[in-house]
Amino acid sequence: MSRPRPAAPRPALGYFGGSFDPVQTGHLALARAALRQEKLRQVHFVPAGRSPLKSTGPRASDRDRLRMLRLALGRRREFPVSRWDLGPGPSYTYKTLRRLRRQNRAEWRLILGSDSLKHFEKWRRWREILRHHVVLVGARKGEKGVRPPRGFADRVRFLRGPLPRVSSTAIRDRLARGRSLRGLTPAPVAAYIRRRGLYRP
Repeated sequence: MSRPRPAAPRPALGYFGGSFDPVQTGHLALARAALRQEKLRQVHFVPAGRSPLKSTGPRASDRDRLRMLRLALGRRREFPVSRWDLGPGPSYTYKTLRRLRRQNRAEWRLILGSDSLKHFEKWRRWREILRHHVVLVGARKGEKGVRPPRGFADRVRFLRGPLPRVSSTAIRDRLARGRSLRGLTPAPVAAYIRRRGLYRP
């Protein structure tokens, strides 16, 4: 009698949520680090409709943010863009991760910048997220003193190597002052922003 074959391991996938308003080089560096260091099959970029921790929504429309992501990522199959969190109302990561867990097709790991980890305990049902998912964190160059929530150190992994010191807020400020975006966001994204007149004061 032949023995049953062991179940194949579930693929490891990354869930990278955010406003991406606009997508910038720090986002791309974080996704590449998570993909390489954790041997993920893919990193899904998941633009949020509106963060419940912010009083206002993104400056650019859902359509424009999706287009900028696709321009930044090209046709790389390891970096799909997923619309799971778009729509009216605030976006709650725990709800989307619950839905993905029910599908039971992959092991999902949440990808965060260290600035998001600082406020992670304000997220809705953050303990539930950490019970079910490993969180991968990337820190910007020169950033120190970022720690996982108490009691969950084994659920948080810090990626090696610092990320570029760039933020979407800084990009919007530079655009308002008419300054160059060279090195801060991919050239096709910068061209799209100017062509569409996005983030004008």
